Amino acid sequence: MNAAHAECGRISVQTIFVVAVMAAGAWFGLQEFNERLIFIKETDARVGAPMITVSSRVDGWLSEISVKEGQRVEAADAIIKMDPRHVGLELKQLNVQLRSIAAERDRLFSERHMVAEQMRTQLDSRTSRVDAANAVVQSLAPQLALARQESQRAEKLHGDGVLPKQQLDKARNAVYQLEGDYLSAVARHAEAESERAETMAASSRTEVLDKEIAKLEYEEELLNVRIARMQLELEDRIVRSPIAGVVDRVFVEAGEYIRAGQRLAIVHNPKSVWVDANVKETELSRLQPGQPVNIVVDAYPDTPFAGKVARVGKSTTATFALLPNPNPSGNFTKITQRVPIRIEFNEIDERLHPGMMVEVEIDVR
Repeated sequence: MNAAHAECGRISVQTIFVVAVMAAGAWFGLQEFNERLIFIKETDARVGAPMITVSSRVDGWLSEISVKEGQRVEAADAIIKMDPRHVGLELKQLNVQLRSIAAERDRLFSERHMVAEQMRTQLDSRTSRVDAANAVVQSLAPQLALARQESQRAEKLHGDGVLPKQQLDKARNAVYQLEGDYLSAVARHAEAESERAETMAASSRTEVLDKEIAKLEYEEELLNVRIARMQLELEDRIVRSPIAGVVDRVFVEAGEYIRAGQRLAIVHNPKSVWVDANVKETELSRLQPGQPVNIVVDAYPDTPFAGKVARVGKSTTATFALLPNPNPSGNFTKITQRVPIRIEFNEIDERLHPGMMVEVEIDVR
């Protein structure tokens, strides 16, 4: 009887154990089912950031690397330096040419000013001579007309026997004298006009000088453009960081010859990071921007991070595959595709680096 009682007790303990295990399994199963309804969990996720490739605008020999990988830099900090000597020499030569042109232009300006001043003085002087000669002509003209009238009147009176021949000769001599003076005055006036015309014609010298000055100014402008371009090239021989951030990689060594556009380094901004995750296409109907996300970073499993869905991709990752997956045989195996989404952190932690693996749990309630 005691043996039967012990057997009954043993069966009861086993039954309780089995029931307990089944209950625990059912509870965990219910929890898992509930979590699958409430959350989308994904392990295909990693930290992302804008990776900026730094390159040179010019060719040249690399003389110095100013940073190390992992070093923090500010915007416009030097990353590499290139040999500037030949550019500096060419810039010096251009500056010498510019100073020479400036000196020649200043000389022509001075010459033009001197010529213009001389021309103005001569023109004023010869204009005065023209005016004076014209005044003499204008004063002699009425005198000559009056003398001719007096001579004619004397001729008539002498013919009438009233005026002696001596008086007639005097009247005639007066006409002859005034005619000579008038013709001389007219000749002097014409000569003065001719000299003034020559002076005005000589003003073309200033026009020639103006053209030479304009040509030098054009050459000076071209030189200034070349100097500005060389100064820009000299500045470009120091390759600077476009942003404040961290230098991730440096791809060159001092002494190498680099080409314009060649990749020299990569930098990223540690204050601008996010999570790129690839979720199954079957979960898209439950995803929308703004949903909260719990993030676990493999490097810091004990530090919780929180974020939200920022955007949901419009194409699957297979669309951007480098190697297409043709199916010439006709055999097809359906595979669930994945769609990229982006998750933004609620608070940025600079310990997060691009490429770190994370696990995300998206609350889709």
